[in-house]
Amino acid sequence: MLLFANDAGYANFGFQGSRKFKTPHLDRLAESGVRLSQFYVNASVCGPSRAGMLAGKYQQRFGFEENNVPGIMSPSSRFTGEEMGVPLEIPTMGDHLQALGYRTAVFGKWHLGEADRYHRVSAHRQAIERWANAKKD
Repeated sequence: MLLFANDAGYANFGFQGSRKFKTPHLDRLAESGVRLSQFYVNASVCGPSRAGMLAGKYQQRFGFEENNVPGIMSPSSRFTGEEMGVPLEIPTMGDHLQALGYRTAVFGKWHLGEADRYHRVSAHRQAIERWANAKKD
């Protein structure tokens, strides 16, 4: 399991020494797993930093340089609106893990392309929704 909290501060978790924020469940996960204490993202905002991490390369190399916020984006953005997303020809961490036989899923916000073609995990999402709906019955 990889937890990616790209907009969190270094000391926003109990396992990092926070006395203000109580994070007992994350603290337990940190105790029993690998904790990357010198792990830095290569963008100051969420979408590009997530795109770079999942693609395993600098997101500037494929034109994903800022969050897709119409009216705020710079005129130099390579993609805008529905066209902004991680290009489908770029394999992601999930693609590599699936090729090795792992099951993958994504939980939380996506912001890696709003058009349906960018929702690579739609099959996983549908399976999760079926499971969740079966639990309700």
